[in-house]
Amino acid sequence: MKVTSITERQFITSIISKSKRLDGRNLADGRTLEIKFLKEWGGCIVYLGNTVILSQVSAEITEPKASSPTEGALHVNFEVSPMSAPDVNLSRSSNEFVELQRSLERCIRDSKCIDLESLCIVAGVKVWTIRVDIHAMNDDGNVLECSSIAAISALAHFKRPDVTVVGIEVTVHSLDDHEPLSLNLHHMPIAINMALFGQGTYIVMDPTEVEERISDGWYIVGMNAHQEVCFIHRNGSLLLPEDTIQKCIKLAVGRAQTVTQTIRAARNMYVKGGGSLL
Repeated sequence: MKVTSITERQFITSIISKSKRLDGRNLADGRTLEIKFLKEWGGCIVYLGNTVILSQVSAEITEPKASSPTEGALHVNFEVSPMSAPDVNLSRSSNEFVELQRSLERCIRDSKCIDLESLCIVAGVKVWTIRVDIHAMNDDGNVLECSSIAAISALAHFKRPDVTVVGIEVTVHSLDDHEPLSLNLHHMPIAINMALFGQGTYIVMDPTEVEERISDGWYIVGMNAHQEVCFIHRNGSLLLPEDTIQKCIKLAVGRAQTVTQTIRAARNMYVKGGGSLL
């Protein structure tokens, strides 16, 4: 695990108490967000400052669960590149990785942002299973928020093959023969991560890696542009007063709306042929 000197910790917490940060941002400011789509449907790379996340969506035909015969499935998988940070295996504990994975599942899968019934091909027989693979390529903090942005961007960009059903026989058409179909996204949940300092007195949006490391804890709000809270998770032992929680939620509302606008703008630019493409 990375070690922070007492002097460095004291300096950073001191300037945060003055509503300033090492990179010149205000406490409520996010870093530059850039979304680039890959040539393959459902692929994108998201840059949040120096944090870089790659996300790729894929689909396969499977049997549905007996408990939900008319619904497809959505799986989220999070991995970290060995090159994402020096001593990556030591930079974040296994508990943190489990937290990241679970928070992404709660944000993307459990928020029901995808219409699973639209993934049904033949009830009780065949459905589409959608998989979102998320890879942290570089970790300079706020990996969770950046990963949620990458996942939602990839889902918004993804198109699956069209199918023809005769009885229970299913023909999957190539992307060249039939126009592929977009997923039905109900909303775009974003996992907004805030680092807490001064026992919750100071709320730092879009924290860098060093800010996360020396913070008193994190407060994570899964939020969409409609001001709907999808989930809340608190990291650390801080007991926050109600007014601090409400402030966190208010900040998350603004952040979710800004991020959603960026995702939609990037997607629209791509559709029109003027967006970033790798």
